[in-house]
Amino acid sequence: MTEFCPRCTWPLEPGPDVDRLCDACGWFGDQSETLLAPPQSAANPFLSAVHGLAWFRELCRCELLAEQLCAQTSDPADQTKAVAQLNRIHAERRHAAHALVECFRTIWSGTASRQQLRRINGVVPWPTNWTDRHYNGGREPCDLLVGPCSCGAWHTEQEDWVRAMLFRHNAEIIDEP
Repeated sequence: MTEFCPRCTWPLEPGPDVDRLCDACGWFGDQSETLLAPPQSAANPFLSAVHGLAWFRELCRCELLAEQLCAQTSDPADQTKAVAQLNRIHAERRHAAHALVECFRTIWSGTASRQQLRRINGVVPWPTNWTDRHYNGGREPCDLLVGPCSCGAWHTEQEDWVRAMLFRHNAEIIDEP
């Protein structure tokens, strides 16, 4: 189970003993003080994903260098140190991958809730919670997104303004079964 540093939120290496040491900030403490889940911040999740990808990229680079060092080392004592460092980097890379998956899961769950507009008999009415209106060149506002509108036009979902409204309101048109 992954644990996180309470000071800098860096993933900690789990072990059989109860003491924990953070490699990032030097924090040392008891297992009871660690965070069991990464803290939920109010920061932009996309910015968190960018930072996580940079962190993962740096760990992959460090892992490559550690593998090269293991391959070049012939002394058994140095080989043991190099393998220990490589194992530590492997664990950090796993922690980074875990953090990235959680970050992308957070982003996906936040954007996956799209408003669904139902097409009934080929017509999609203007949603009541949309306060902005489209005027198709006249004084009468549009009352339908798709179909014969009160403005005098027959709208389709391929029109640019309909696509723009769907994008703006994070909506999609689905066919009624």
